[in-house]
Amino acid sequence: MVIDLKVAQLLISRLCHDLVGPLGAVNAGVELIAEESGGGGLNGHLEETVGLIGSSAGVAAARLSFFRLAFGAGGSGGVNPDAHIKDAEILTRDFLAGGRVTLDWEFSGVASPEIPLAGVKLLLNMVILGAEALPRGGGLTLTAAGQDAGYRLEVLAVGDGARLGGDIQAVLVADPDEKTLKSLDARTVVAYFAAAQAQALGAVLEAEADGHGRVGFQALVSETWNSYTQPVERS
Repeated sequence: MVIDLKVAQLLISRLCHDLVGPLGAVNAGVELIAEESGGGGLNGHLEETVGLIGSSAGVAAARLSFFRLAFGAGGSGGVNPDAHIKDAEILTRDFLAGGRVTLDWEFSGVASPEIPLAGVKLLLNMVILGAEALPRGGGLTLTAAGQDAGYRLEVLAVGDGARLGGDIQAVLVADPDEKTLKSLDARTVVAYFAAAQAQALGAVLEAEADGHGRVGFQALVSETWNSYTQPVERS
């Protein structure tokens, strides 16, 4: 089975692009209702309803922006690696805001500006995996550090009940078997996509759980691999 990351990313970019307009219209509608109220506020259930619509639209917009960078073909407006890192941190904080997972974003030394966009996308996929490993909530710690001829990305999930399912572990291996591939579903496909991103960067995405509320994800990337140039063969 061959996964062409470029095609998958372009499809996701198209989907996100098509959703931006309607979502923006919802936000504009909420603002218009507030303006039409003449500054006197809304009454009863109408105020509650408008507030719920606005809140939900905000959450949807945050998720859409995060997914667009994590899975799509382009960036989020940054013109250099350092800007991509800053954009990614903002989007990640917005993505997790209001939930049960907190974020500790740690990057050491000069490693941050050296991480290209493809590495940032892999990191955001690792964020999703880390958050999903915390069904009862907890904390995510993101770290990146320079290595000889490359850099290391790590996401540590810590919380009560943190776990790494065997089905997730199975799709992270370099060559998942046919049975595993056929069993891919909406829950495990992110792990598969993340592993494909890592492989396209010449890295292996590893995961480990200690059975005591800690699940870690790590990828060591060589600087000689900095873009997705070929389809990724994963079986």
